[in-house]
Amino acid sequence: MNLSQQLQQINALIQAAEERHRSAAMQNIFQQVAAAHAAEIPKGQIKIIKNHPGALCPLAVFMNEAGTAQCAPIDPLAISFYEYSPSPPEETQRRSSNPPLRPGLEIRGPLALVDEVTDAGQQISKAQLIALQTLIGNDSTWWPVTDYAEDELQEVFSGLELNVIFWEGKPIGIAHLDHAELATKGAVKIVFIGIDPAMQGRG
Repeated sequence: MNLSQQLQQINALIQAAEERHRSAAMQNIFQQVAAAHAAEIPKGQIKIIKNHPGALCPLAVFMNEAGTAQCAPIDPLAISFYEYSPSPPEETQRRSSNPPLRPGLEIRGPLALVDEVTDAGQQISKAQLIALQTLIGNDSTWWPVTDYAEDELQEVFSGLELNVIFWEGKPIGIAHLDHAELATKGAVKIVFIGIDPAMQGRG
């Protein structure tokens, strides 16, 4: 079985998981759990609900930006369940007042994948990407990129927008975005996103 066939199987599992979570029964459970635990959620934190009757996986309850309790599945297969649409003008204006990135932190992208970097602001090497992808995904559910040939990796990543987070010039985070799949909805799909475990929890 080649990489494309494996990805097709994975995508089929993801789509099935997403359909289950979008069902009326699961949406009803999400609403009930959010309402039941709304008063227990500290600001900026998430409450994990395990083994809720009828739920197919653990659930996360949190406050959204509007201050309303929200419940979502914690399901590795449903990572693409979260779709982000463009904000309305008033929301964009509100967000524009957010503080800038902290000194030393920057996001570069989209970056081109190359053999040898000649412009660090526009490119990242295949070796860097593999090292970063392995560092971030080693203890998670990401499939190991080192198991695949370079042409197979190129097949996977060529259609994705690559953004990399740098801390003091060192790549520490990654985000692969797929603009094509959800383009008709005016949304983007986050395919891979993560940060170096050593940098997590540091703001």
